Amino acid sequence: APVPAQPLPQSGAQRPAREGALPLQTEGVPAVALQNEGAAVALQATEETHHAGTAGSTSTAAASGTAVSTTAPHLGSGAHVKLRPDMAARARKGAEHWAMEVKAMRARWEERAECHTNEAFAWQVETCASLQIKSQHECILRALQLAAVDDLITPLPFSQDPDNSFLGWTGFQVHQAQAQDFRLRVEALFPKPLPENTLHTAFRRAGLVPDKWTSGWLGMSPFRFNLQTRTHYR
Repeated sequence: APVPAQPLPQSGAQRPAREGALPLQTEGVPAVALQNEGAAVALQATEETHHAGTAGSTSTAAASGTAVSTTAPHLGSGAHVKLRPDMAARARKGAEHWAMEVKAMRARWEERAECHTNEAFAWQVETCASLQIKSQHECILRALQLAAVDDLITPLPFSQDPDNSFLGWTGFQVHQAQAQDFRLRVEALFPKPLPENTLHTAFRRAGLVPDKWTSGWLGMSPFRFNLQTRTHYR
């Protein structure tokens, strides 16, 4: 059932955007930052491929009666990328995409007074910066905030408990009349082509998932924070 609208908490007085709070820059991004972002992109692709491959192998084994191990070898953080030149190239491309995307999202966010004068949003963005959250998650956070002020979604009550929220978000309800606009806006964040599983995995990593994806995107059920999902896909 749709969640009743929750008013967005606002500050008592308008205040200008704070200089230096989150610099709008991607030029000169340290190589290690790009590597970490790229490794996460490559790891996500590896997991998606592994899950798909495991499903196929398991089906074949079931027919033949052969036991199949579903445990992937552990190579350490980023090691699998170094062993695969194609994955390393994909990782670099992904890191470059999110570095540019987060720059654009920060600029759009700063242009909207409803965002940078909102105390809850300001806390969420500051927390994102202090925890050095990867660019993809920062883009999702800012996209949700912009969607809220544009009345595409209604946030569920915010929380500052990290075990009960994604940077303050315990969930949100898509407005059914704006469901298509919201979905297109979210998809525009990602490089093309965009497999649906890549989109869903990004939200799983944030821990924001609906009961069923179709009903969630259509606004028939809310996206809610799930710590177990976030931990599993982190």
